[in-house]
This record gives sequence, C-alpha cells and structure tokens, in this order.
Amino acid sequence: MFTVGVKFELHPRLTITLEDVSDLIESVVDTLDDLGFEADASSSGTGADLVLSVEVVVDAADPLEAQAIGIGAIVQGVRAGQVDVADLAPTGLVTSTQTLQPA
Repeated sequence: MFTVGVKFELHPRLTITLEDVSDLIESVVDTLDDLGFEADASSSGTGADLVLSVEVVVDAADPLEAQAIGIGAIVQGVRAGQVDVADLAPTGLVTSTQTLQPA
C-alpha cells in the first residue's frame, strides 16, 4: 500500500471564491471516494495564488504502479470539480509516493 500525493499551484484566470475552493475540494474527495480511494485534499494560500494538495491511498505492487494509478484517479477527481480546470492555470506540479507501513 502506498500514499500518492499531488500538489500544485492554482492561478485562477477568473475570480475564484473561498466557496469555489471548498466546492472543488469536496468534489475531488467525493469523486475519489466514489472511485474507491481513501482520499484527502486541502488548499493553502490566499487571493490569486492557491496551492491544492491531494493524497490517495493506493493498493499496488510497486511505487511506480501506485503513482500511475493514484495520479490518474486524482486527475479524474480534479476534473470532476465544479471549477473549470482550464481556468485554474495549474503550475508547479509536485508528486510524491510513500510506502505505508503494515499495521
């Protein structure tokens, strides 16, 4: 089992409200839950510079497979959001994969 994380900066081209950000996070988590992933999403920053972080737990044979599955799911989650992703102008993409220790 692995935790796969994606963190990226959002530079909205249009005005984005705090409610829009909350709706986006809720939609991402709900979509990932519907896809069967344990997920967490958060944002930081203010104004025109926001950072969105999303993590999912992936059951895979190796870290590379986990990252491919996790990032694919996260992309689906972000695209399902109510905010047009093209209007977010994402930059500074950072990914991470960590092995979860057995309980």
